Amino acid sequence: MRCRNAAIAVSTLTVAAALVGCDADGADPNTLRVGTEGTCAPFSFRGADGEVTGYDIEVIEAIGERLGMRVEYRLALNRPALFSGLRSRRVDLVANHVAPTLPLSEQYELSRYYAEARPVILTRPGEDLNASVTEMSGRNAAYWDCGNWSDGIDASQGGAKVTVESLDHAVRLTKDGHVDATVTDSMAVADYLTRTADDNLVATGITPPFSLPQTFVARKNDPVMDEVDRALIEIRADGTLHAISEKYFGTGSVLPEE
Repeated sequence: MRCRNAAIAVSTLTVAAALVGCDADGADPNTLRVGTEGTCAPFSFRGADGEVTGYDIEVIEAIGERLGMRVEYRLALNRPALFSGLRSRRVDLVANHVAPTLPLSEQYELSRYYAEARPVILTRPGEDLNASVTEMSGRNAAYWDCGNWSDGIDASQGGAKVTVESLDHAVRLTKDGHVDATVTDSMAVADYLTRTADDNLVATGITPPFSLPQTFVARKNDPVMDEVDRALIEIRADGTLHAISEKYFGTGSVLPEE
């Protein structure tokens, strides 16, 4: 069990091309070291001040405050580097809009779910496109999803699959007619609409519907996850998690059912 103190968590951003830092032997037991990419808005990204922020980050900050732990961020270039940092004990937790999968659960410890997303197709108004996996075959589509949806919904069969760095970029390609649709995530769409109030796109859920919850990831059998789960229960019960959700995604709750 990690030590606690009474101090409110203070975030520290460590900027690097890959995860860096001391190994586990030199780790401060009062510091929660969190691996993230910082390029996955609205979940983990750099704010105007250069500091890492986002939905996942604010949830982790609330967890750190509840545990009386300082939160320190280690940035990675990509997801493989994130999990490499976890295995090598450079970080204690990964917070990066991660969806649970069977292979992931077999290798790592997964937290309680703190959000739930659904795949969404964005099209121009009037486009004759049923939002189904089979209908996407042969369509040109832009994909931005931070790694959660592209494997499950593939428009590359006869069409172009364009990977973009942000949802805003994908939206521009769709509006300009460079692609037929954008395949993304209901949480990202909610954030986009909250920021822009854009009514020039049609958002349709994939049929048949399915969803993927979001989870934090730790090393297998690491007791830190028991603490994280306890804190998640508490910040959900006192309304903190709902308030963070509403800030980024509007009034529509993204919290999974209990």
